[in-house]
Amino acid sequence: MSPLSRELCGACAAVTIPGDVWRAFLAQETALDDEHPGPVSLPAVVGELHRMIAEGQPAPDS
Repeated sequence: MSPLSRELCGACAAVTIPGDVWRAFLAQETALDDEHPGPVSLPAVVGELHRMIAEGQPAPDS
């Protein structure tokens, strides 16, 4: 594992994603990927998860 990978993994270890947020995120992103398949950026994934966690509830259905 590279030093950057260890640093990133260490920072992520302190983050817990609530189960309801995780399930809503997976459903939302699966629907989006079905409509528009392709690569997804990690910063976009992390940003959306942070937004959903901050709101304290799952994102609305897309």
